[in-house]
Amino acid sequence: MLFSSVEFLFLFLPITLIAGMIARRFAPTSVVVIAVLAANLFFYGWFRWSYLFILIGSIVANYFIGRNLIRAPNRGLLVAGVVLNLSLLGFYKYAFFFTSSLGLDLPALNGIVLPLAISFYTFQQISFIVDCNRREIEDVEFFRYALYVSFFPQLIAGPIVRFSELYPQITSQLFRAGPDLFARGLTLFVFGVAKKVLVADVLSDPVDELWASLGDGGSVSSADAWLAVLAYSFQIYFDFSAYSDMAIGLGFMMGLNLPVNFLSPYRAVSIRDFWRRWHMTLSRWLRDYLYIALGGNRNGRVLQICAIFVTMALGGLWHGAGWNFVLWGVAHGCWIVVSHLVSGSRFDLSKGGRFTRIACAAMTFAGVSILWIFFRGEHGAWADMFAVLGNADWSDGVVVFEKFEIVVVAIAALLAFLAPSNAKIFNVVAPDAGSTPTAAAGAGSSGLAYRPGIAFALATALLFLISVVFMIEGEPNAFIYFQF
Repeated sequence: MLFSSVEFLFLFLPITLIAGMIARRFAPTSVVVIAVLAANLFFYGWFRWSYLFILIGSIVANYFIGRNLIRAPNRGLLVAGVVLNLSLLGFYKYAFFFTSSLGLDLPALNGIVLPLAISFYTFQQISFIVDCNRREIEDVEFFRYALYVSFFPQLIAGPIVRFSELYPQITSQLFRAGPDLFARGLTLFVFGVAKKVLVADVLSDPVDELWASLGDGGSVSSADAWLAVLAYSFQIYFDFSAYSDMAIGLGFMMGLNLPVNFLSPYRAVSIRDFWRRWHMTLSRWLRDYLYIALGGNRNGRVLQICAIFVTMALGGLWHGAGWNFVLWGVAHGCWIVVSHLVSGSRFDLSKGGRFTRIACAAMTFAGVSILWIFFRGEHGAWADMFAVLGNADWSDGVVVFEKFEIVVVAIAALLAFLAPSNAKIFNVVAPDAGSTPTAAAGAGSSGLAYRPGIAFALATALLFLISVVFMIEGEPNAFIYFQF
């Protein structure tokens, strides 16, 4: 059930919101929690009911591990819990990849279907048991914990929320959103739907067509290839940005505050700045639970470089079971190492004046866009794409992309580079802030800051109407991060 589907928008979401508000008015908090938990499980089971048992089993196991670690921190139990989580993830996500890489043909592994969101809820629960062992968590109740893990707005593609950020809100804030906060969340959610349907999904068709042609050994012009690189950069940008906006908007409507996960990353002036803005909660998780655990910057430059490489390689592999993801992660790791080495030196241009920083942002965007080829090019098709790009034969011109799609690429570029982020427009907190949402928290720093009124109401209604028309006309596409 996609956020941008008719079933979600006109059935699941309104029923869940209405039932939750009624339950909050007439029933105790425990009943509200169980009602929302049931909605979460129904939402997850809609994709594949059999995998509900994996999610529930993982929740139960981690809950009891966490409870025992709260009572008595135990490194052995913690290690066992981490191994249990990674083994579950490894079997379903990487077993076929590793065996096929070793040349082994195990037919039993061919039919494994990756459980939805397993990468996200695995990382979220690892952080939970680690924090329990650190004595950063004092107590936990089962149904609230199950709701924390399975909370449908962020279950499928993040943000990866820490226990301390969401769990306390479940008791005090769940379905206590006032009219202003609810309106803010609804508007942000509709903006996310528009990003997904009107930009990301429009660009997905020519991009998929070109990559399919490459995979089939077809002929692709250099002009189309370069345009596809640009189009995919904006497709994944608006696809993930849309999900992040919708998740936070849904949280607001339910009275809960999810951390911002996306902050205009294509304006980054360095690759390190990019990772502070792209999938911010994943970057934070990798930093706090992997990079620092590997020593971070505490043991000298050489070991720090090794920690960066391992973190980024595993971060790439987390995105997908394929060597192209490993290459993507390693390439980013190399770039981050170089960025660390030149930081503070005369070669560090990111600290320069305005035009120097604009040039750095342009170079960072170009580099990130080129590296997306590894990310998109499964089964070695990325090598064919690089070959076409290097051919530099523009005689065939643009064949795959229609004029309308080229216009959408141009509009996407203007929005990505010039428009204020929705985090600023809607005053969404950063990942480490963890504050309770309030409609009176301020208007943000943007001149287009959200203010309840007729202008935003009309813009929201128009965007929603146009998005629904596009949804009805075509099939809604799954979010790119759904496959992780």
